[in-house]
Amino acid sequence: MNILFDIDGTLVQSYRLDSVCFVQAVREVLGEVHIHADWHAYRHVTDKGIFAQICAENGVAGDREAEVRARFAHLLGLRLAADPGACREVPGAGAMLAGLAARAETRIGLATGGWSVTAAAKLEQAGIGCEPGWLYSSDISAERTGIMRACLAGVGQAGAPVVYVGDGEWDVAATAALGWPFIGIGPRLKGLVPRWIADFEGPGFAGHLADLSDGALVV
Repeated sequence: MNILFDIDGTLVQSYRLDSVCFVQAVREVLGEVHIHADWHAYRHVTDKGIFAQICAENGVAGDREAEVRARFAHLLGLRLAADPGACREVPGAGAMLAGLAARAETRIGLATGGWSVTAAAKLEQAGIGCEPGWLYSSDISAERTGIMRACLAGVGQAGAPVVYVGDGEWDVAATAALGWPFIGIGPRLKGLVPRWIADFEGPGFAGHLADLSDGALVV
């Protein structure tokens, strides 16, 4: 089975910290540009997609993404050093990934809308192991579906079912566009999706995987 995961809100709890550092980095590099308070105002809710739209809406010329990405990583590193508890694993996430990785019939991928440098830093801070080749990020594409497709192509096993696990409305929309089965996690999706778990502790996640293993989309 191919099991792909979002990171922020799905494997690590860092959403507020992430947003604050991202906005600060953008404004330190670009100045007092307008940034929508609601991420739903952006067509692609990924670091690359949000930044591209900020530049377009504010008439920013030139490619400044590398500067903002580097500043974002620096600010996030400072915050994590000052407050290590600001980024924690979603309960059970690390043990769950380690257990799946030990299964020969399972392929794991992490498909995040964040940039890879900050995604890797948050995983490390939360104590979650990430094997080489697992991580696919907004470095690849502004579109979440593009990141997810690349992840599946990179880690997936042909002929095996695929499922995506995420915590946001944009994850629901992306999996619907791709026609992939979806497992929601966390408070934002409670009551909104047919398959949902609070975290990775307890039997809920394993139960959903067992239900999907025979009937999920095969690639």
